[in-house]
Amino acid sequence: MKRAFREDPFNNKRSLISFTSEVKDEIAATIIKEEIDEKSNYKSNLADKAVNKEKLTITDQINYLKLKGITFDRLNESIAEDILSNRTYYYKVTAFRKNFKKDNGKYKNVDFGLLNDLATIDMHFRYLFLKLFLDIEHNIKTLLINLITESDEDGYKIVEEYKAFEVESYRKRLINSKSKDSLETIDMKVRKYETIDKKLMDSYKSPRDYSYDLISKRKSKPSIWVLIELMSYGQLSFFINFYVQRKKYKYKELNLARSLLLDSKNIRDSAAHSRPIIFNIVGPNEFLLPSDKRPKLQVRNYLTQECNLPDKLVSGKIRNLKIHDVSALLYLHDHYVNGKITRRERKKELVSLMERCRLKKQYYENHSDFSEVYYLILKIIKNYSVKN
Repeated sequence: MKRAFREDPFNNKRSLISFTSEVKDEIAATIIKEEIDEKSNYKSNLADKAVNKEKLTITDQINYLKLKGITFDRLNESIAEDILSNRTYYYKVTAFRKNFKKDNGKYKNVDFGLLNDLATIDMHFRYLFLKLFLDIEHNIKTLLINLITESDEDGYKIVEEYKAFEVESYRKRLINSKSKDSLETIDMKVRKYETIDKKLMDSYKSPRDYSYDLISKRKSKPSIWVLIELMSYGQLSFFINFYVQRKKYKYKELNLARSLLLDSKNIRDSAAHSRPIIFNIVGPNEFLLPSDKRPKLQVRNYLTQECNLPDKLVSGKIRNLKIHDVSALLYLHDHYVNGKITRRERKKELVSLMERCRLKKQYYENHSDFSEVYYLILKIIKNYSVKN
Protein backbone atom coordinates (compact mmCIF):
# COMPACT_ATOMS: atom_id res chain seq x y z
CA MET A 1 0.00 0.00 0.00
CA LYS A 2 2.80 2.38 0.83
CA ARG A 3 4.48 1.60 -2.52
CA ALA A 4 1.29 2.33 -4.39
CA PHE A 5 0.82 5.49 -2.42
CA ARG A 6 4.30 6.73 -3.27
CA GLU A 7 3.74 6.13 -6.97
CA ASP A 8 0.38 7.93 -7.00
CA PRO A 9 1.00 11.04 -9.17
CA PHE A 10 -1.31 13.12 -7.03
CA ASN A 11 0.90 12.45 -4.09
CA ASN A 12 4.21 12.77 -5.98
CA LYS A 13 5.48 16.33 -5.90
CA ARG A 14 7.45 16.10 -9.14
CA SER A 15 4.60 14.41 -11.00
CA LEU A 16 2.13 16.90 -9.59
CA ILE A 17 4.20 19.84 -10.84
CA SER A 18 4.44 18.26 -14.29
CA PHE A 19 0.72 17.53 -14.38
CA THR A 20 -0.20 21.05 -13.22
CA SER A 21 2.07 22.60 -15.89
CA GLU A 22 0.45 20.51 -18.62
CA VAL A 23 -3.01 21.48 -17.44
CA LYS A 24 -2.04 25.16 -17.35
CA ASP A 25 -0.60 24.97 -20.87
CA GLU A 26 -3.74 23.27 -22.12
CA ILE A 27 -5.98 25.83 -20.44
CA ALA A 28 -3.86 28.72 -21.80
CA ALA A 29 -3.97 27.24 -25.31
CA THR A 30 -7.74 26.87 -25.03
CA ILE A 31 -8.14 30.47 -23.85
CA ILE A 32 -5.90 31.77 -26.67
CA LYS A 33 -7.84 29.73 -29.22
CA GLU A 34 -11.14 31.02 -27.84
CA GLU A 35 -9.82 34.61 -27.97
CA ILE A 36 -8.66 34.12 -31.56
CA ASP A 37 -12.00 32.60 -32.51
CA GLU A 38 -13.82 35.42 -30.72
CA LYS A 39 -11.76 38.07 -32.52
CA SER A 40 -12.24 36.29 -35.84
CA ASN A 41 -15.99 36.08 -35.29
CA TYR A 42 -16.08 39.74 -34.24
CA LYS A 43 -14.21 40.83 -37.37
CA SER A 44 -16.47 38.68 -39.54
CA ASN A 45 -19.60 40.06 -37.88
CA LEU A 46 -18.20 43.60 -38.11
CA ALA A 47 -17.55 43.21 -41.83
CA ASP A 48 -21.06 41.82 -42.31
CA LYS A 49 -22.57 44.75 -40.39
CA ALA A 50 -20.65 47.21 -42.56
CA VAL A 51 -21.70 45.49 -45.79
CA ASN A 52 -25.33 45.43 -44.64
CA LYS A 53 -25.15 49.12 -43.62
CA GLU A 54 -26.03 48.31 -40.02
CA LYS A 55 -25.40 50.73 -37.18
CA LEU A 56 -21.88 50.60 -35.76
CA THR A 57 -20.90 51.74 -32.29
CA ILE A 58 -17.96 54.13 -31.97
CA THR A 59 -15.79 51.16 -30.95
CA ASP A 60 -17.06 49.24 -33.98
CA GLN A 61 -16.25 52.17 -36.24
CA ILE A 62 -12.66 52.33 -35.02
CA ASN A 63 -12.22 48.56 -35.31
CA TYR A 64 -13.69 48.57 -38.80
CA LEU A 65 -11.21 51.24 -39.86
CA LYS A 66 -8.40 49.09 -38.46
CA LEU A 67 -9.84 46.16 -40.40
CA LYS A 68 -9.50 48.26 -43.59
CA GLY A 69 -5.87 49.07 -42.86
CA ILE A 70 -6.30 52.51 -41.24
CA THR A 71 -3.68 53.01 -38.52
CA PHE A 72 -3.92 55.00 -35.28
CA ASP A 73 -0.31 56.05 -34.84
CA ARG A 74 -0.61 59.83 -35.19
CA LEU A 75 -3.86 59.95 -33.24
CA ASN A 76 -4.45 57.02 -30.90
CA GLU A 77 -7.72 55.16 -30.52
CA SER A 78 -8.71 57.05 -27.37
CA ILE A 79 -8.37 60.41 -29.12
CA ALA A 80 -10.13 59.03 -32.19
CA GLU A 81 -13.05 57.89 -30.02
CA ASP A 82 -13.33 61.39 -28.52
CA ILE A 83 -13.26 62.95 -32.01
CA LEU A 84 -15.98 60.62 -33.33
CA SER A 85 -18.10 61.02 -30.19
CA ASN A 86 -17.89 64.73 -29.50
CA ARG A 87 -16.37 66.71 -32.37
CA THR A 88 -17.58 65.17 -35.61
CA TYR A 89 -18.99 61.92 -36.97
CA TYR A 90 -17.77 58.84 -38.80
CA TYR A 91 -18.67 59.73 -42.39
CA LYS A 92 -17.33 63.28 -42.07
CA VAL A 93 -13.86 61.92 -41.36
CA THR A 94 -13.78 58.64 -43.25
CA ALA A 95 -15.09 60.07 -46.56
CA PHE A 96 -11.54 61.27 -47.23
CA ARG A 97 -10.18 57.72 -47.42
CA LYS A 98 -11.56 57.79 -50.98
CA ASN A 99 -8.43 59.78 -51.87
CA PHE A 100 -6.32 56.68 -51.34
CA LYS A 101 -5.97 53.39 -53.17
CA LYS A 102 -6.33 49.96 -51.61
CA ASP A 103 -3.91 47.05 -51.77
CA ASN A 104 -5.64 43.68 -51.28
CA GLY A 105 -8.61 45.44 -49.74
CA LYS A 106 -6.58 47.50 -47.26
CA TYR A 107 -5.35 51.08 -47.31
CA LYS A 108 -1.60 51.66 -47.11
CA ASN A 109 0.08 54.48 -45.17
CA VAL A 110 -3.29 55.99 -44.21
CA ASP A 111 -3.60 57.07 -40.60
CA PHE A 112 -6.69 58.32 -38.79
CA GLY A 113 -4.74 61.51 -38.04
CA LEU A 114 -4.35 62.16 -41.76
CA LEU A 115 -8.08 61.64 -42.38
CA ASN A 116 -8.93 63.97 -39.50
CA ASP A 117 -6.53 66.60 -40.86
CA LEU A 118 -8.22 66.41 -44.28
CA ALA A 119 -11.62 66.81 -42.61
CA THR A 120 -10.39 69.98 -40.87
CA ILE A 121 -8.88 71.36 -44.09
CA ASP A 122 -12.15 70.61 -45.89
CA MET A 123 -14.04 72.65 -43.29
CA HIS A 124 -11.78 75.64 -44.00
CA PHE A 125 -12.33 75.17 -47.74
CA ARG A 126 -16.13 75.16 -47.29
CA TYR A 127 -16.22 78.28 -45.12
CA LEU A 128 -13.99 80.29 -47.45
CA PHE A 129 -15.70 79.03 -50.61
CA LEU A 130 -19.06 80.25 -49.30
CA LYS A 131 -17.58 83.75 -49.05
CA LEU A 132 -16.30 83.47 -52.61
CA PHE A 133 -19.73 82.40 -53.85
CA LEU A 134 -21.47 85.28 -52.11
CA ASP A 135 -18.99 87.68 -53.74
CA ILE A 136 -19.55 86.13 -57.17
CA GLU A 137 -23.33 86.10 -56.90
CA HIS A 138 -23.49 89.73 -55.76
CA ASN A 139 -21.11 91.00 -58.45
CA ILE A 140 -22.74 89.10 -61.30
CA LYS A 141 -26.21 90.25 -60.25
CA THR A 142 -24.87 93.81 -60.07
CA LEU A 143 -23.39 93.53 -63.57
CA LEU A 144 -26.57 91.99 -64.98
CA ILE A 145 -28.85 94.63 -63.48
CA ASN A 146 -26.60 97.43 -64.73
CA LEU A 147 -26.54 95.97 -68.26
CA ILE A 148 -30.34 95.75 -68.38
CA THR A 149 -30.65 99.26 -66.92
CA GLU A 150 -28.26 100.73 -69.49
CA SER A 151 -29.97 98.97 -72.40
CA ASP A 152 -33.26 99.68 -74.14
CA GLU A 153 -34.84 96.64 -72.47
CA ASP A 154 -38.22 97.03 -70.81
CA GLY A 155 -37.94 95.63 -67.29
CA TYR A 156 -41.31 93.86 -67.63
CA LYS A 157 -41.23 92.68 -71.24
CA ILE A 158 -37.93 90.88 -70.66
CA VAL A 159 -39.66 88.86 -67.92
CA GLU A 160 -42.32 87.72 -70.40
CA GLU A 161 -39.61 86.89 -72.93
CA TYR A 162 -37.70 84.85 -70.38
CA LYS A 163 -40.84 82.98 -69.31
CA ALA A 164 -41.46 81.95 -72.92
CA PHE A 165 -37.81 80.86 -73.17
CA GLU A 166 -38.21 78.78 -69.98
CA VAL A 167 -41.30 77.00 -71.28
CA GLU A 168 -39.74 76.25 -74.64
CA SER A 169 -36.56 74.95 -73.01
CA TYR A 170 -38.66 72.71 -70.78
CA ARG A 171 -40.55 71.36 -73.79
CA LYS A 172 -37.28 70.55 -75.58
CA ARG A 173 -35.96 68.71 -72.52
CA LEU A 174 -39.11 66.59 -72.40
CA ILE A 175 -38.91 65.78 -76.11
CA ASN A 176 -35.23 64.83 -75.85
CA SER A 177 -35.58 62.85 -72.62
CA LYS A 178 -35.47 59.05 -72.45
CA SER A 179 -39.02 58.82 -71.08
CA LYS A 180 -40.56 58.69 -74.60
CA ASP A 181 -43.68 60.56 -73.51
CA SER A 182 -46.38 61.14 -76.09
CA LEU A 183 -46.89 64.67 -77.45
CA GLU A 184 -50.15 64.83 -75.54
CA THR A 185 -48.38 64.01 -72.27
CA ILE A 186 -45.65 66.53 -73.03
CA ASP A 187 -48.23 69.26 -73.73
CA MET A 188 -49.97 68.45 -70.45
CA LYS A 189 -46.70 68.73 -68.50
CA VAL A 190 -45.82 72.00 -70.25
CA ARG A 191 -49.22 73.50 -69.31
CA LYS A 192 -48.52 72.68 -65.66
CA TYR A 193 -45.00 74.15 -65.74
CA GLU A 194 -44.45 76.99 -63.29
CA THR A 195 -42.45 79.87 -64.70
CA ILE A 196 -39.92 81.75 -62.59
CA ASP A 197 -42.22 84.61 -61.60
CA LYS A 198 -44.78 82.21 -60.14
CA LYS A 199 -42.11 80.09 -58.43
CA LEU A 200 -40.55 83.08 -56.75
CA MET A 201 -43.67 85.03 -55.95
CA ASP A 202 -45.52 82.05 -54.49
CA SER A 203 -42.60 81.12 -52.27
CA TYR A 204 -43.14 84.19 -50.07
CA LYS A 205 -46.71 83.92 -48.80
CA SER A 206 -46.36 84.98 -45.19
CA PRO A 207 -45.37 88.33 -43.62
CA ARG A 208 -42.89 86.25 -41.65
CA ASP A 209 -40.94 85.54 -44.84
CA TYR A 210 -37.89 87.81 -45.00
CA SER A 211 -38.57 88.95 -48.57
CA TYR A 212 -42.32 89.40 -48.17
CA ASP A 213 -42.16 93.21 -48.13
CA LEU A 214 -40.03 93.18 -51.27
CA ILE A 215 -42.67 91.42 -53.35
CA SER A 216 -46.01 92.06 -51.58
CA LYS A 217 -46.88 94.93 -53.95
CA ARG A 218 -45.37 93.31 -57.03
CA LYS A 219 -46.90 89.83 -57.08
CA SER A 220 -49.12 90.38 -60.09
CA LYS A 221 -46.38 91.73 -62.35
CA PRO A 222 -42.82 91.65 -61.00
CA SER A 223 -40.04 93.45 -62.84
CA ILE A 224 -36.78 91.79 -63.83
CA TRP A 225 -34.96 93.73 -61.11
CA VAL A 226 -37.13 92.14 -58.42
CA LEU A 227 -36.74 88.66 -59.91
CA ILE A 228 -32.96 88.93 -60.14
CA GLU A 229 -32.83 89.97 -56.50
CA LEU A 230 -34.77 86.83 -55.53
CA MET A 231 -33.09 84.35 -57.88
CA SER A 232 -31.08 81.50 -56.46
CA TYR A 233 -27.60 80.71 -57.77
CA GLY A 234 -29.01 78.06 -60.11
CA GLN A 235 -31.86 80.28 -61.35
CA LEU A 236 -29.38 83.07 -62.00
CA SER A 237 -27.26 80.77 -64.16
CA PHE A 238 -30.33 79.79 -66.24
CA PHE A 239 -31.32 83.41 -66.74
CA ILE A 240 -27.78 84.28 -67.86
CA ASN A 241 -27.98 81.42 -70.36
CA PHE A 242 -31.11 83.07 -71.79
CA TYR A 243 -29.45 86.52 -71.80
CA VAL A 244 -26.43 85.27 -73.74
CA GLN A 245 -28.36 83.03 -76.13
CA ARG A 246 -30.62 85.94 -77.09
CA LYS A 247 -27.57 88.18 -77.47
CA LYS A 248 -28.84 90.88 -75.20
CA TYR A 249 -27.04 94.14 -74.52
CA LYS A 250 -23.28 93.49 -73.97
CA TYR A 251 -24.02 89.81 -73.49
CA LYS A 252 -20.37 88.86 -74.05
CA GLU A 253 -19.54 90.21 -70.59
CA LEU A 254 -21.52 87.26 -69.22
CA ASN A 255 -20.04 84.56 -71.46
CA LEU A 256 -17.77 83.22 -68.72
CA ALA A 257 -20.59 83.19 -66.18
CA ARG A 258 -22.80 81.31 -68.62
CA SER A 259 -20.09 78.70 -69.13
CA LEU A 260 -18.94 78.15 -65.54
CA LEU A 261 -21.68 79.09 -63.06
CA LEU A 262 -23.30 75.66 -63.13
CA ASP A 263 -19.91 73.95 -62.77
CA SER A 264 -19.11 76.02 -59.70
CA LYS A 265 -22.60 75.35 -58.32
CA ASN A 266 -21.53 71.79 -57.51
CA ILE A 267 -18.97 73.15 -55.07
CA ARG A 268 -21.39 75.77 -53.74
CA ASP A 269 -24.04 73.20 -52.87
CA SER A 270 -21.52 71.02 -51.03
CA ALA A 271 -20.17 73.98 -49.08
CA ALA A 272 -23.62 75.36 -48.22
CA HIS A 273 -24.86 71.99 -46.95
CA SER A 274 -21.62 71.08 -45.15
CA ARG A 275 -20.84 68.15 -47.43
CA PRO A 276 -17.21 67.10 -47.98
CA ILE A 277 -15.49 68.65 -51.00
CA ILE A 278 -11.92 67.41 -51.11
CA PHE A 279 -12.53 63.67 -51.15
CA ASN A 280 -11.87 62.02 -54.52
CA ILE A 281 -9.75 65.05 -55.36
CA VAL A 282 -6.48 63.34 -56.33
CA GLY A 283 -7.62 60.74 -58.87
CA PRO A 284 -7.12 61.69 -62.53
CA ASN A 285 -10.23 60.09 -63.99
CA GLU A 286 -13.11 61.22 -61.80
CA PHE A 287 -14.65 63.52 -64.43
CA LEU A 288 -17.93 62.56 -66.04
CA LEU A 289 -17.58 62.54 -69.80
CA PRO A 290 -20.86 62.97 -71.67
CA SER A 291 -20.56 65.66 -74.34
CA ASP A 292 -21.79 68.49 -72.11
CA LYS A 293 -19.65 67.50 -69.12
CA ARG A 294 -16.13 67.60 -70.50
CA PRO A 295 -13.53 69.85 -68.86
CA LYS A 296 -14.12 73.41 -70.04
CA LEU A 297 -11.57 74.96 -72.39
CA GLN A 298 -11.84 78.28 -70.50
CA VAL A 299 -10.69 76.56 -67.29
CA ARG A 300 -7.79 74.81 -69.02
CA ASN A 301 -6.64 78.08 -70.64
CA TYR A 302 -6.94 79.93 -67.35
CA LEU A 303 -4.71 77.40 -65.60
CA THR A 304 -2.09 77.11 -68.32
CA GLN A 305 -2.00 80.66 -69.73
CA GLU A 306 -2.89 82.94 -66.83
CA CYS A 307 -1.66 80.85 -63.91
CA ASN A 308 1.35 79.47 -65.84
CA LEU A 309 0.78 75.88 -64.77
CA PRO A 310 2.51 73.13 -66.81
CA ASP A 311 0.25 71.75 -69.51
CA LYS A 312 1.07 68.16 -68.52
CA LEU A 313 -0.01 68.76 -64.92
CA VAL A 314 -3.20 70.54 -65.99
CA SER A 315 -4.08 67.82 -68.52
CA GLY A 316 -4.02 65.20 -65.77
CA LYS A 317 -5.59 67.15 -62.91
CA ILE A 318 -8.38 68.88 -64.82
CA ARG A 319 -9.90 65.47 -65.55
CA ASN A 320 -10.81 65.38 -61.87
CA LEU A 321 -14.29 66.84 -61.39
CA LYS A 322 -13.44 68.49 -58.06
CA ILE A 323 -10.24 70.11 -59.37
CA HIS A 324 -12.12 71.37 -62.43
CA ASP A 325 -14.99 72.88 -60.42
CA VAL A 326 -12.75 74.46 -57.77
CA SER A 327 -10.69 76.01 -60.58
CA ALA A 328 -13.90 77.29 -62.19
CA LEU A 329 -14.92 78.89 -58.88
CA LEU A 330 -11.58 80.66 -58.41
CA TYR A 331 -11.58 81.79 -62.05
CA LEU A 332 -15.08 83.26 -61.72
CA HIS A 333 -14.10 85.15 -58.58
CA ASP A 334 -10.91 86.46 -60.19
CA HIS A 335 -12.84 87.60 -63.27
CA TYR A 336 -15.99 89.18 -61.81
CA VAL A 337 -15.06 90.43 -58.33
CA ASN A 338 -13.20 93.72 -58.72
CA GLY A 339 -13.49 95.55 -55.39
CA LYS A 340 -10.03 96.20 -53.92
CA ILE A 341 -11.05 95.63 -50.31
CA THR A 342 -12.84 92.39 -51.08
CA ARG A 343 -9.98 91.07 -53.22
CA ARG A 344 -7.39 92.00 -50.60
CA GLU A 345 -9.32 90.16 -47.88
CA ARG A 346 -9.92 87.07 -50.02
CA LYS A 347 -6.26 86.96 -51.07
CA LYS A 348 -5.18 86.90 -47.42
CA GLU A 349 -7.75 84.21 -46.63
CA LEU A 350 -6.69 82.07 -49.59
CA VAL A 351 -3.02 82.29 -48.59
CA SER A 352 -3.95 81.41 -45.01
CA LEU A 353 -5.88 78.39 -46.30
CA MET A 354 -2.81 77.13 -48.17
CA GLU A 355 -0.70 77.58 -45.05
CA ARG A 356 -3.21 75.47 -43.13
CA CYS A 357 -3.04 72.79 -45.83
CA ARG A 358 0.73 72.53 -45.27
CA LEU A 359 0.59 72.68 -41.47
CA LYS A 360 0.95 68.90 -41.10
CA LYS A 361 2.76 68.19 -44.34
CA GLN A 362 4.61 65.28 -42.73
CA TYR A 363 1.31 63.34 -42.79
CA TYR A 364 1.42 63.36 -46.60
CA GLU A 365 5.01 62.27 -47.21
CA ASN A 366 3.83 59.02 -48.80
CA HIS A 367 1.09 60.68 -50.86
CA SER A 368 2.64 62.92 -53.52
CA ASP A 369 -0.69 63.43 -55.33
CA PHE A 370 -1.75 65.87 -52.63
CA SER A 371 1.35 67.98 -53.22
CA GLU A 372 0.36 68.34 -56.87
CA VAL A 373 -3.18 69.38 -55.94
CA TYR A 374 -1.94 71.96 -53.45
CA TYR A 375 0.61 73.23 -55.97
CA LEU A 376 -2.12 73.78 -58.57
CA ILE A 377 -4.34 75.70 -56.16
CA LEU A 378 -1.35 77.67 -54.85
CA LYS A 379 -0.47 78.80 -58.39
CA ILE A 380 -4.07 80.03 -58.89
CA ILE A 381 -3.83 81.97 -55.64
CA LYS A 382 -0.47 83.49 -56.62
CA ASN A 383 -2.04 84.66 -59.88
CA TYR A 384 -4.91 86.27 -57.96
CA SER A 385 -3.92 89.89 -57.32
CA VAL A 386 -5.49 93.09 -56.03
CA LYS A 387 -6.43 95.02 -59.19
CA ASN A 388 -5.78 98.73 -59.61
